[in-house]
Amino acid sequence: MKNGLLIADSGSLFSLALIDKLNILDHLFDDVKIPRAVWDEIAFDNTK
Repeated sequence: MKNGLLIADSGSLFSLALIDKLNILDHLFDDVKIPRAVWDEIAFDNTK
């Protein structure tokens, strides 16, 4: 049984990415939303 909607923050996304478990969100929630500000924070390319 899935748990509806998740609005993710950067801390949880970073933590799950570090342990290669981002896919668990698909198993636990019907829908995962990432606010634009969070996306900008986690997708920031500091190599430029």
